[in-house]
Amino acid sequence: HASAVSTRVGTGSWVHLMSCAMWASGTGARALSSAGAGPSGTRARSHRPVRASSENKLRSSISRHDSRGRGTPSVSTGVISRDALNTFIETTTETVDDDETQLSLDGDRSRDEPNERSQQIYVDADRVALPSLADSEFGEHAAAFLSGNFQPLTEELTTSVECGGDLEDDDDLLDVAPSGSFSEVFEGFVGIDSSLSDAPEQMRVVGTVPPGFPDGKFSYVGPNPKFDRSHYKKWGTGPEHVDVGFGEGWHHWFEGDGMVYAVDFEKMNDCDDGEANASAKKACSNVSEKMHLNSRSNTNHTRRLITYRNRYVRTNSWHDELKQDKRLFAPLMNASGKSFLPHAVSNFLRGGYFLKDSANTALASYGGKMLALQDTMPPWEIDGDSLETKGACDFDGQLPFYVPFTAHPKRAPDTGNLHFFGFNPVYPPHISMGSLDPDLKMSNVKALWHNALQGATFMHDFCVTTKRVVLFEGSMNIRPLRMLSGQHPLRYDQTQNARFGFAARCPVSGDATGEVTWIDCGCHQMVYHFINAWEDSVTGNVVVVGVREDGFFHGALQANGTRKWIKDAFEKGEATPRVHRWEIDPATNEMVSQTWLFEDIVEVPRINDAFAGVKNQFAYAGRVHESSLADDAQLKFDAVVKFDLDTGQTDVYEHGVGRYGMEQQFVPRQGAVDEEDGWLVMYVHDEAACAVACDEFACAESDENGVNGVGLPQTPRSLCDTAATGRSECVILNAKDLRGGPVARIALPSRVPYGAHAHWTPKEDEVKTTVTTGNASAAAARRVAENPPKPKMFAVAEGTLGALAGTAVTGLLRGASGLFVNGWRPWIGLDTNTNQYSFVRLF
Repeated sequence: HASAVSTRVGTGSWVHLMSCAMWASGTGARALSSAGAGPSGTRARSHRPVRASSENKLRSSISRHDSRGRGTPSVSTGVISRDALNTFIETTTETVDDDETQLSLDGDRSRDEPNERSQQIYVDADRVALPSLADSEFGEHAAAFLSGNFQPLTEELTTSVECGGDLEDDDDLLDVAPSGSFSEVFEGFVGIDSSLSDAPEQMRVVGTVPPGFPDGKFSYVGPNPKFDRSHYKKWGTGPEHVDVGFGEGWHHWFEGDGMVYAVDFEKMNDCDDGEANASAKKACSNVSEKMHLNSRSNTNHTRRLITYRNRYVRTNSWHDELKQDKRLFAPLMNASGKSFLPHAVSNFLRGGYFLKDSANTALASYGGKMLALQDTMPPWEIDGDSLETKGACDFDGQLPFYVPFTAHPKRAPDTGNLHFFGFNPVYPPHISMGSLDPDLKMSNVKALWHNALQGATFMHDFCVTTKRVVLFEGSMNIRPLRMLSGQHPLRYDQTQNARFGFAARCPVSGDATGEVTWIDCGCHQMVYHFINAWEDSVTGNVVVVGVREDGFFHGALQANGTRKWIKDAFEKGEATPRVHRWEIDPATNEMVSQTWLFEDIVEVPRINDAFAGVKNQFAYAGRVHESSLADDAQLKFDAVVKFDLDTGQTDVYEHGVGRYGMEQQFVPRQGAVDEEDGWLVMYVHDEAACAVACDEFACAESDENGVNGVGLPQTPRSLCDTAATGRSECVILNAKDLRGGPVARIALPSRVPYGAHAHWTPKEDEVKTTVTTGNASAAAARRVAENPPKPKMFAVAEGTLGALAGTAVTGLLRGASGLFVNGWRPWIGLDTNTNQYSFVRLF
């Protein structure tokens, strides 16, 4: 057993203690080979649950682990601010005359009204948490991306659990699935254990974290708006919106505040380590003997501490808006053409930036720093252990103020240097390139100049090979002059051909020093995420593989008309995101071939990062759930697809009915050489528990075995209360055997909203700043006693001088601008009136 204590603070504070059993009731998921892959949708009966919301104040939290013995639980403090709710499915209702109170399902308020009895109807079990907000108030896109598991999560938690070692299992995986396949047990088995929904605050481990799984941190980041959903209505209609007129503005998913969700894996003994000391080996031997005597099939001797944390990235925009308790930044991504410029100017005057610094797109770890990234802004450094925000990062003043930092930096396969580019949509140079060595020394930043009046071409991803940096300019461009005719400046432009840019790398330093040579693709194209690029060992040609989507997501995330646009795109099938291959001859700078490799509609592709920039064979991506996107305008992934780039074969692991995964991260086995020797780690959220449940009045018709008319078992009402807004899991899959299903599932104490990108930080790259064993407060007190702080008149944190100077200059310029607005003018003259204010008096 693993044990956990959860403490919640807030309105009506309460503390409870519960044991966390390590049990294996399965996955509610299916795994398919390419020969048998198909849709995971099914139809089931359902009802609408009723849950109460809670309003608690956001506070900081801290966690510590007490290691006095197996009987002593870990201690974790979690602070809840709001438990947002969903309307899960459409139902027909009839009024019941009683005195009970029904709570509103919009998650924003409650009201007294007659109780309602749900009439059970057939629904698509893969679409449980439908958009619950009005399109007329929020727009189609925002209504979809503020509903279900996209809606804001305003709690920050730290929770730990122990597993493995001498902690006995209640059940073993082999007891449930003797052949090692979860499919045979859980095919069509929905809702019973798919969300591990009993004791939702409890963190538990199902299965076994594999023996060769390394220590490190799995983290994930995505947009997570910090205010109540009413703040994200059409601009000008929400609380304290400052509407400058001219046109409309709607919230866009990309403009939400960044939140990081991380799971730390830490061995508590050295059974996996060949260099383990004698006492550790003896302890492992004792554990092995005990397991043998108990005839347990689990032979994992490694005891681990697994810690979950989630934190907002506290950027300047985050602080400024929270301080005033309202949104300061008007929408830009989904603003109308007439309102785009007024909104941008308003943002600059009210928030200090044209664009909101959300740090919500991706994560990177390099040189002892962990960075939260966003395309158009500088990086934000967060503590790699506690996830607390440390501040904006300019690498000790080396990153020029006008250069943003890409969301997808790449390590060079030969030098290990971290290459980046900066896309600046506001003013030239719109594109800049540079790199960092392991000591965080930055190369000269190379600017690529464009015609400022013409505008810029949007760039999101790139590649680095052993010989060159590979840039990509697609057909998504920004033309400021479009605003003169009332159009949005950002558009997918089918008249602009896509092109690749090659910048040669210096053989000595590895920096991109050569001029960029551009190769035309011959037609309009768009790529958000590349899989890999390399030089072919035979021909010397450059091979690039990525997910080509030709403007699909620009249309799929528009404010209104979204569903119709998506359905039309699916019917045409031309712009849907699929894996594509380009081959380019660098000697002639000509395109050799362009080929669609697979027909699976996917996004967020990943590989074993150790093979970035060199020839690789395997790639992994999330499969887009088409009905969620077409019917609900929500981007969800119902499966992981493994692509064999050499043979053209695929393997598919489906998460299960009503379960959706997020970006998968490849974690290599310790000391692995083989490309696919490792695991895929990802978050999976369950929306299915309510799909086949009975309500409190009646159940679906069933036979003598308790199975209803669609072949699914009846489910207790209690399991519905955590569906859609309840449990998320951290799932570990064997990359070599997706069909075998998860080797471990870690049920998390809180849901993880669907977000953007995942990241793995190996233990050797982590800088520990928190205490995970013993008494954290006592340890902190000892450190202060040993090294008492010396008082200083002024103290500036290391690496912040550049940011401080920039802030001072910005303040002076803003102050001067304010004086000009109020009629002040510079003047040098005789000081005849000493009662007047003056900047400088010489005498």
